[in-house]
Amino acid sequence: MALSETDLSLRNGGPAYGLRLISFIWIIAVIAAVIAAVMSGASVQDLVVGASAATAPAILGFILAPYSDREWARVGIIFSWTALAVTATLAIAFLPMAFLFLCAPAAAVLFKREMVIEAMVLSAIAAGAVWYASRWGLNTGLDAGLPLSDWAKTAGPAATIVFMVASMFAVSGRSEAQSGGAVTPALAANDTAPAVDSFDDLAAPVLRVDEEGLILAGTQAAAALIQLKPGKRYDINEVMGFAPGIQMTPRDLISASIISGAVREMHAGILPNPDGIFDKKISVFPRGDMADILITNIAGEVSELAALKDMRVQADKDADSKTLFFAGVSHELRTPLNAIIGFSDMMRSRLFGPLPGKYSEYADLIHDSGQHMLDLIGDVLDMSKIEAGKYELSYDDFDAADVARSGMKMIRPSADAAEVILDADIDDSLPIMVRADRRAMRQIILNLLSNAVKFTPKGGRITTSVARVGSNIRISVEDTGSGMSREELSIAGTAYVQGKGGKDSAARGTGLGLSLVKSLTELHGGQFEIDSAPGQGTTATVTLPAGDIAAD
Repeated sequence: MALSETDLSLRNGGPAYGLRLISFIWIIAVIAAVIAAVMSGASVQDLVVGASAATAPAILGFILAPYSDREWARVGIIFSWTALAVTATLAIAFLPMAFLFLCAPAAAVLFKREMVIEAMVLSAIAAGAVWYASRWGLNTGLDAGLPLSDWAKTAGPAATIVFMVASMFAVSGRSEAQSGGAVTPALAANDTAPAVDSFDDLAAPVLRVDEEGLILAGTQAAAALIQLKPGKRYDINEVMGFAPGIQMTPRDLISASIISGAVREMHAGILPNPDGIFDKKISVFPRGDMADILITNIAGEVSELAALKDMRVQADKDADSKTLFFAGVSHELRTPLNAIIGFSDMMRSRLFGPLPGKYSEYADLIHDSGQHMLDLIGDVLDMSKIEAGKYELSYDDFDAADVARSGMKMIRPSADAAEVILDADIDDSLPIMVRADRRAMRQIILNLLSNAVKFTPKGGRITTSVARVGSNIRISVEDTGSGMSREELSIAGTAYVQGKGGKDSAARGTGLGLSLVKSLTELHGGQFEIDSAPGQGTTATVTLPAGDIAAD
């Protein structure tokens, strides 16, 4: 909160002082106009009612001046000047009496900046309404030739101009006092012994200090907050501590703010502070060779930050526990699964003799189910390692085309069973060397091919291509499957989320295939992109940096 935008008012330049000043000036201007009108031959009786109405807002300003720090008083003053303008324009003439609509914003200048805008809007609305009302014939029927009308048409704009000049003078005097004038009468009388005094119309805890960090004055809230006693000299470093790790003291912050002319802030605490709780923020606003310090309580933010830190520590512990849990589950599950897969392989190969037809079919199902479960466990464990930041890449130099061909061989049985054609678009003339993790790249290719087989109908085609593009290696898998909608594309690569367009919706899976591809690609510093549309197939592209070996 910048002090220039608050109700900081000193005794020699606050809103109450300015309100009395402009009210007095307005009354003097009206009296001068009345005297001039009488000297010109106007009747005093004709002028009494108009003059009384003209001075009503100014008299109200005198009455409400002691309460000028209250919102209701300020609103009443602004509305009174607006009402005068409306009455004058309807009773006499829209022009030149419309000048009076400037009085409300001029009065609002003495208060907050926001009230100036509100007063301008109110005046504009009122002026527009009066103008339309005049066009519709709504007026009091005063004769434009009467002396009262002539007097008012001359006096109104003239008094408005004087009123606006007085308002600017009052604001200028207040700004000068705030920027470096005398702080309080008590301080002016005894400059050698600064005492704590209070700023008028300000409830926030604010201190005024000099460039040496000595406290010159403060609000009652500040005095109560840090227990300052009148008549005693205080140094800002004696009452405000600063958080560990900060190089400058509050006094250094004040000097830096005064020299630079910029607002500075610091996380601090009120001394004595044996618990080391720095739950205050001090904001320094330079004022010439002095500065105003706003003290803000940020205890809630400090508590929230501490809670977030505790949650982060707990989350890290939970992640580590999850990783250990999955590692244990991996060992406990993979061992029996490998045995199941091995024994079912022996049964399928008829190692100990032929099996009845049904038993042979069951052996195939046991083998496929065991292998599928082993793959699922592997995906979940890999994803858990990546999320925990424990997945480590083992870089090696190899031919990316060989890994792609190997992956196609591994997936071909599934493609044949699904009656899907596998094609390769790979240049066999030269090796496509890359520096990467061979296992991770094989997993990327297998997951892309497996996903393509799952979403491609019978008779469809899947084309795998590997090529060098500049300093990168580009791997793409294109299928003629069902494609993906815009909604499915937006969630593609999200962990544990599966598309709905697969030809075998009953197939079991974790929804980690594309998520693993994306994560492993990003671990290599690469990019993963999907281009698809319903009924037009899908093209998944992985771009990986080839590494230093690309220059060989």
